[in-house]
Amino acid sequence: MGRLGGVSTFVLVGGLGTRLRPAIGEDTPKPLAMIDGEPFLQRLLAWASAQGIQNVILGTGHLADRFEHELTSYAQEGMTIRFSVEDHPLGTGGAIVNALPMIDSDPFLVMNGDSIVDACLESLIDFHMANQADVTIALAPVDDSARFGTVCIEDSGRVYEFREKTGDCVPGNINAGMYVVSRSLADSLPKDKVFSFEKGILARCEDYRFFGKVFDSPFIDIGTPDSYREASEFFQRFS
Repeated sequence: MGRLGGVSTFVLVGGLGTRLRPAIGEDTPKPLAMIDGEPFLQRLLAWASAQGIQNVILGTGHLADRFEHELTSYAQEGMTIRFSVEDHPLGTGGAIVNALPMIDSDPFLVMNGDSIVDACLESLIDFHMANQADVTIALAPVDDSARFGTVCIEDSGRVYEFREKTGDCVPGNINAGMYVVSRSLADSLPKDKVFSFEKGILARCEDYRFFGKVFDSPFIDIGTPDSYREASEFFQRFS
């Protein structure tokens, strides 16, 4: 087992995906949207597996049965996939708390199930450990941050501000939807509460040791019909 084989990786796939429904239909979860005949989530897991990830927990909610039905057909060799099911929508923060009994590494990884950046996960974890961070965020530089907002970091990588999206076409480092999370931070999160990890926790950078590591690598988020239409070309370049 490589260094990443024992790292628990929690993938958020329980969202409603309302913006993408006009493009993929009502009965397809966003992470299972097809890209040239292959579900996005399958591509994400194959990428993670190639880096050595073996212990995966999927945080399911909306259309949870679709994941449990389909994942068995394309799980990567050597990868164990378990399911942390939400009985009702918990938000990204509540979903992480719900999965904690299944997470058995410190730190652990969290990934959005609808985005990908070609980050080196081992170096992201090493950076996290070296800085004794509470959370370390994979960042992607983009020319147009209008849809995302930006993450401001010091030269050391310490996060000092999350700037809300403004709609202005300006360059910046964006949150690429991959995190290294220390167990001490995770155990302090509120229990039995619906909340956003991004807005409820990450926005409080003055209260925690948050760091960001920039990966000048391809990034995509398939959350809108426009970005979904770009996914085929993206993966041709990504691979």
